[in-house]
Amino acid sequence: MTSSSLHAQYCGKGNSLILENLDYLYGTGKPIVLRLPLIPTINDTCDHFDGIASLLKRYPKILRAELMPYHVFGLAKSEELGEEVSPLLPKVGASESLVQTWLDELQSRGCTNIGRS
Repeated sequence: MTSSSLHAQYCGKGNSLILENLDYLYGTGKPIVLRLPLIPTINDTCDHFDGIASLLKRYPKILRAELMPYHVFGLAKSEELGEEVSPLLPKVGASESLVQTWLDELQSRGCTNIGRS
């Protein structure tokens, strides 16, 4: 997530180390594929898409960015193992039409090196 506070809310910690690591890796000149998990109602927002577009503009030599659409395959397994599953997570995965909407949103922001993983 491009919002550090939202990242902390859902992942337990902000995203500053991730961004520092991206900056370091970019500085080495190594090829980078940026993988972008998207979760309906959580981070599929205009602000997040703007943040992704900003990252891709800041690092123009990123090889490509790949959307990782949310799925629910692990929810039942987590419950079976007695792990707590956040009630905030959607109970259904991202549809193909929603994924296409996300791709369109990013392409409308000038992101041309983006696809789906």
